[in-house]
Amino acid sequence: MFDAYFYKSLEMIGEKSAMKKTIKMMAKQVIRRELLPDLLANEALEEKVTIDNNYRIKPSTLFAFDCQLKPIQDKYQTVVFDQEEGLILLEKMTTRSLFYQAYKTAPDRELTIKKFLSRLLNVTGQHVQAFGSYAYFSFFSLRNRPLDLVSLHQMRRFDCSQEMGHFLTLDCRYAFETPLPARKGSAWTLLQDAITLNAACLELLRQRASMWGCQLKTSRQKSLLTDPAYQRSDIVTSLKEVDLYQLYQEADSKIIDLCSDSFYQEFADEIDKKCWKIGDLHNLLAKCSHNYIEFK
Repeated sequence: MFDAYFYKSLEMIGEKSAMKKTIKMMAKQVIRRELLPDLLANEALEEKVTIDNNYRIKPSTLFAFDCQLKPIQDKYQTVVFDQEEGLILLEKMTTRSLFYQAYKTAPDRELTIKKFLSRLLNVTGQHVQAFGSYAYFSFFSLRNRPLDLVSLHQMRRFDCSQEMGHFLTLDCRYAFETPLPARKGSAWTLLQDAITLNAACLELLRQRASMWGCQLKTSRQKSLLTDPAYQRSDIVTSLKEVDLYQLYQEADSKIIDLCSDSFYQEFADEIDKKCWKIGDLHNLLAKCSHNYIEFK
């Protein structure tokens, strides 16, 4: 789909790119952010594009590109790529408008992933935007241009080469390319840490919940990460027989073992680079234990 603006990974990225191995392994095509507005403006896409001025940010939103400095066809200010709906054009809503609309309707904003990830990454709230249990990374303060949003909860990997960022979705269906700031350092590190930590926290919570005989679920009142809600299972009566201290000791000494093989393989390099902060995971396990005590 969208062959007009998809590029074969090795042709687009080049032989010496740091992303060569990753992209080659996933054998997917790449959506290039900078080329997309021009192709849409020139109607170079054969695929049908939806015009929806009532679109709202939701869990399936992958990217939101702000084009207000150069509106598409002189009127569309925003391009959204939705995992379920594809490409969507918005005439009246900028990404900033989409953000504020979602922010006003998000349940219990003070308990969102925004606060949790900001604290873990030691960054200000302007870098991370969140609505309920869904987190987005904001390019606004890093690029001094209109707000672009990339979904952290939909991404499994981030890499950069030649001042370009490359994002791979969780289901590996899509890879996105977008410009990064010319100044190396903080922007790249923040993005990698945010995606890695977000995935790590989600995985650990799932693993812990499974060990307790519970199932994590999204609550409308609490964030999946900061204050997980639990759904009782058929074996809930056996929970009181679990030695919590022994369980915590085992988890504390074998943090990596709690993760699935596929998760460990995906993030092994990041763990070695200390992007995945073990101290933060210890704190997370402690919080999980506290929640478990309250639940029991």
